[in-house]
Amino acid sequence: MGADAPGSTHSPADPTATCTPEEASLLPRQASAARERTPLPPLASSPPLPMSPPSLDITRLTAGIARKLREELLEQMVREFNTRFLQLQTELTAHLATFDARLASLQVALQYPQRGCRRSMSRAPSSQEGPQSRQRSESRGGSPAPTRPGGAGAQGRRCL
Repeated sequence: MGADAPGSTHSPADPTATCTPEEASLLPRQASAARERTPLPPLASSPPLPMSPPSLDITRLTAGIARKLREELLEQMVREFNTRFLQLQTELTAHLATFDARLASLQVALQYPQRGCRRSMSRAPSSQEGPQSRQRSESRGGSPAPTRPGGAGAQGRRCL
């Protein structure tokens, strides 16, 4: 084989062009040995990973999981609190409406005492007339007047 003939598979850059078959079989081994002696440069796309002990990695992982669980638990607690708060707010609104209606009814009752009452419910009986008035009412065949809870002292207010 002379100079590169057309259709020739060998080129001058090919090291096996002028070798014997025994020499050509040694070339791959020499190339791999040369690669083993030359360290590869680090990849530019990824930074080298820090070498930390496995226990430190587990600790970081555990701390991350615990933080995530705390956040989820806190969010759940806030949702439950808001739900319960809205329920209580609705119940309180209903109770306040009932209270307002009862208060209005009592205010009307204080302005317009029931028939048969001789004095206003807003006036407490004096200590002089309390027992005697009751006795007079009972002696006429009437029943004792109902005591209003929360009245003045132990006597309460009476409609006599």
